This record gives sequence, structure tokens and C-alpha cells, in this order.
Amino acid sequence: QEDQAEKAFALGLLVRAHLLARDFDAAEAALAELRTVASAVGTQPLRATANEASARLARAQGNLDVAKLEFQDAIDLYEVTSAAFDAARLRLEYALVLADLGRTSAALEQAIAAQTVFKRLGANHHARRAADAAHELAARLGEPPSGKELPYNLTPREAEVLWLIAAGKTNQEIAGQLVLSIRTVERHVTTIYEKLHLSGRSARASAAAIAVTLKANA
Repeated sequence: QEDQAEKAFALGLLVRAHLLARDFDAAEAALAELRTVASAVGTQPLRATANEASARLARAQGNLDVAKLEFQDAIDLYEVTSAAFDAARLRLEYALVLADLGRTSAALEQAIAAQTVFKRLGANHHARRAADAAHELAARLGEPPSGKELPYNLTPREAEVLWLIAAGKTNQEIAGQLVLSIRTVERHVTTIYEKLHLSGRSARASAAAIAVTLKANA
């Protein structure tokens, strides 16, 4: 009782425990107490903890639209407080919610974004989980469009590289699969970003999302 911040994080774990036990009433009670503590303390990390718990509860109850909004708020708050790992961790769960809502392109973008952060942080286990999620989401891509003019003035080789980006492959893995040098792959990736008008840390995730959209419209 004397350490409200620690209590809030414990309540967040308690919500998850109740959800695993499928005890929604108990989870809702723990969440209500968590929101009270987070409101009283008023810090952004505790607000993020409350939003995260609320998102988990909403998802477990099948309220995907509510879960989507709560995940978005939690991710934003974690990023504002420079909690990059926590933000990436939630992006991966957020991706699953988007996929359940039928928003494959946005889901893949979130999975790739999470993977990128995990790699930067050296969180290899989580990076592999994100890559697996991206691969599963990209499985519906099939092969790059062939036999017709490609959008964005992409060449057939660039389309192949883009599809492998969408599958969560690293540049080194793409080089191995296409039997190219890593520098050649890097040049292709740079050209793809230029043609798609992408830049910055989100470029790879956005490119993956565009690949899904291209397949859907093919």
C-alpha cells in the first residue's frame, strides 16, 4: 500500500493472471483498481500499464475495436517515455489484433516495426518472435506479381526483394535466398525506398505494408 507505483505494476500482472484463468470479473476488478492507482499517481508509464491491461482484457473478451484503441494509447505512452522495448512488445500484440480485424497490411507493418526495434536493442528472442509473426502475416502474399507492369516502376528483382522484406527477412537473408551480395541487396532496398517515397526507421515496416496492399490489389 505504501508504494503505489509498484502496486500498479503488480495489478497489471494480476489482470493477466485472471485473464489466463478466464476470470473476467476478477480481471475487471483488478483493472479498475489499477486505473485508480494510475490516475492518482499520474505518471505516463503507469497510464501505459493501465492501457495495456485494458487492451488485454478487451481482446480476451472479443472487443477488438476497444483493444485496438487501448493498444494504440499504450504504445504512444511507452514511446513518449522512451520505453522502446515495451512499445515494441505491445506492437507485436497490436499486430495480432489488427490481423483479427482483417487489416493485414497494418498488422504486418506493426510486426516489422517491432522486429526492427528488437534487433536494435539486441532482444534476439523477441526479434525472432516478431519475424515469425511477420512471416505468418506475409504468407498470404504469395509470389510477386508477374506478367504485367509492376506499380511504382519497380523492376521484377526489386519486387522480389520487397516481397522478402514483407516476409520479415533481413538483408543478409535476402542476399542468401536470391544469391546476391549483401551490397547488391542494400542497393535494391535503397532504390525501393526511393520509389515508394519512404525514409527513416519506419521505412522497412511501411514497405512491408505496401507489399501486402499490392498483393491485395493484384
